[in-house]
Amino acid sequence: TTLSTAAATDTTTLKTAATTSISPLWLTIAKDSAAFTVSGTRTVRYGAGSAWVAKSMSGTGQCTAAFFGKDPAAGVAKVCQVAQGTGTLLWRGVSLAGAEFGEGSLPGTYGSNYIYPSADSATYYKNKGMNLVRLPFRWERLQPTLNQALDANELSRLTGFVNAVTAAGQTVLLDPHNYARYYGNVIGSSAVPNSAYADFWRRVATQFKGNARVIFGLMNEP
Repeated sequence: TTLSTAAATDTTTLKTAATTSISPLWLTIAKDSAAFTVSGTRTVRYGAGSAWVAKSMSGTGQCTAAFFGKDPAAGVAKVCQVAQGTGTLLWRGVSLAGAEFGEGSLPGTYGSNYIYPSADSATYYKNKGMNLVRLPFRWERLQPTLNQALDANELSRLTGFVNAVTAAGQTVLLDPHNYARYYGNVIGSSAVPNSAYADFWRRVATQFKGNARVIFGLMNEP
């Protein structure tokens, strides 16, 4: 069986990630009538549901209509919340599967049990407005023996994809898709000590330390 990375034709367009705004996140800090304290100057709101009144403040406050100058939702219990920040969406991305396939056939045969996505696949999504590509792969293939050198052939496939995609302006997030395991053994066990996991990432980081467009996703779903 030969695996394919061909992408379907699509005319969908997405907004550029760098111009996408993020609404503030709100953290509840006090219940109705309770006192609260914030560090520095913060935006605090008082209310419930979709009815709120907000003020910029520092120090100690009271979760009351008197303190905020208005009761935005009469007759219901209210809370006070502090804004956690706003900004722009840095990343909009896609996960390109293939290199993590064949979990039951480790290390497996390239082209039969697993493949690497093509750089053209990443370009396709770049043209849709995505600036981040997650690349899932298997630790066992990149480092067949713990605390030993990375496999030259697998490393060539990995770096070939990474170099092509980052050269085109996208960022790649490397994702060892192992669920905190190596050949089924949990990281931190006697079979896979934490030192072996650290050794793996030291070797991978050394390979890509000069590429500012590479992000390390330490583990998928640990």
